[in-house]
Amino acid sequence: HVTQRVAVDVSLQTTDGLTLGEPVRLSVHSNAYGKELFFITLSAGAVLVTLAGRRLWHRFRGQPDRADLIPPGEHPDPLDVAMAFNTDADTAEGVAAPSARTSSAPASPPAPEPSPDRP
Repeated sequence: HVTQRVAVDVSLQTTDGLTLGEPVRLSVHSNAYGKELFFITLSAGAVLVTLAGRRLWHRFRGQPDRADLIPPGEHPDPLDVAMAFNTDADTAEGVAAPSARTSSAPASPPAPEPSPDRP
């Protein structure tokens, strides 16, 4: 690890620019990770730029991204899944669920509807 010493001059000024007191020189010691942290940060930045560039390259060439291939309508709504799970948990514990909730919440996640974009 690299320890660095940096001198910093500090002075106190009003909003009008009037200096209060004498400037003071402070010595600051830094024993941060130094070169190791610099190379880790540089590597992470390079990975970020590479992945963003790859995604933009495919987008400008007109190739679809793998994340965009599955239309959102083919996945069940997370709220419906959570409500169905909550209803199943209540009946497993022996708690009688109110009739309004059991009639409005599906017992299982809804079946995926076909997307109009897909044949």
